[in-house]
Amino acid sequence: MKKRTNLKIWWVVSVFLLGMTPTMAAGTTIYVDANDGNDLNDGLTPETAFATIQKGIDTATDSDTVLVDIGVYTENLDFQGKAIKVKSTDVAENTIINGGGAGSCVKFISGETADAVLDGFTLTNGSGTYVNAIQRFGGGIYCYNSSNPTINNCIITGNSAPGGSGGGISCWYASATITNCIISENSNHGISNAFGSGVTVINCIIRDNYASDYGGGIRSGGGSSPTIINCTIVGNDSYHHSQSGIWALSGGTVLNCIVRDHVGVDVYIHGATNVAYSNVEGGYSGQGNIDADPLFVDAGSGDYHLLIGSPCIDAGDSNSVPDYITTDLDGRPRFIDDPFTVDTGSGSPPIVDMGTYEFSCGGDTDGNGQVDAEDFVTLFSWWLETSCGPQNDWCDWADSNKDGTVNIDDLLDMIENWLAGTDP
Repeated sequence: MKKRTNLKIWWVVSVFLLGMTPTMAAGTTIYVDANDGNDLNDGLTPETAFATIQKGIDTATDSDTVLVDIGVYTENLDFQGKAIKVKSTDVAENTIINGGGAGSCVKFISGETADAVLDGFTLTNGSGTYVNAIQRFGGGIYCYNSSNPTINNCIITGNSAPGGSGGGISCWYASATITNCIISENSNHGISNAFGSGVTVINCIIRDNYASDYGGGIRSGGGSSPTIINCTIVGNDSYHHSQSGIWALSGGTVLNCIVRDHVGVDVYIHGATNVAYSNVEGGYSGQGNIDADPLFVDAGSGDYHLLIGSPCIDAGDSNSVPDYITTDLDGRPRFIDDPFTVDTGSGSPPIVDMGTYEFSCGGDTDGNGQVDAEDFVTLFSWWLETSCGPQNDWCDWADSNKDGTVNIDDLLDMIENWLAGTDP
């Protein structure tokens, strides 16, 4: 009887230890530092960081985070099917993955799920992955083999896919969820998707991309139907100078978007179509759609914030924004009411704006729709600070003109809007 009791105790202890082991091992943070790291290190502390991101990925197991310090990483990464997060410690502008013209900057080709996350990088100089002798897909990011990764807070620019598709991002027999990204100046489409369930693109700027066929901004081929929400898609071109903004062969959904200033027709979608509460140059049939100058702050310089009086303010459909989207591309509240604008959108106030950025007046540091005492407190807490930038939300939005310094110009902007009635 005693022997049986001992066996039972050992069995309970063994089960407990086996059950605890994965929990104890999961969620490890692996550190990477291009400047001070070494791939001979163990990567388990900032002081013993690896030098390359791929070494971090190779070492990681599911649920781990590969935390990447600022720097330039000349690499071509493969997630290897792992459910891991590869995340920068800083803003995308300061953490760069340079493909070196030697292939895709990042590949998801082993059935990765949405738990495979890329967050906070600039991807540039990728040349794509060969899919046959002459075609390359996915200069910046290549997704294949039923992969469905998550891509957040990235800048994907200056990549190409010679002879193929998806200079910025290609999802071929795959999908992806792409949020808060800037996809610009890529050759052979900003985003290309075919034979997958369709990419989901939210709060993104897709600008100045080029295609050798159609859909310089977004091209979606047979078997794929994209969902595009609160994006600003502008200035894209194609070889045919037609259907350069969005080209979709198997249907698509476009909600709360600004699609303008392309060479040729802005939107072409064949099949089941839902284009609504969007500003489409040339017009497009659908509820809440408009065709009007969006009044960007400075489109020529790439500033697609909305000016006072923009027809895109409070003109979107709030119900179409996923619950987990609470901020815009700037990180400011996604829903801000402008009481001086008549709501033309749908849903309960505050009504979401069209496009990537939510309108707010200068000096409204907390995004509550008005300039009040709390905003002045924030401004003076950062007074004469000279290090404002994306990394600190432009010093908590006290630097309203984004010149890097909180100074008299920002104070005057705040006072002007306060005296105007707490709103512009």
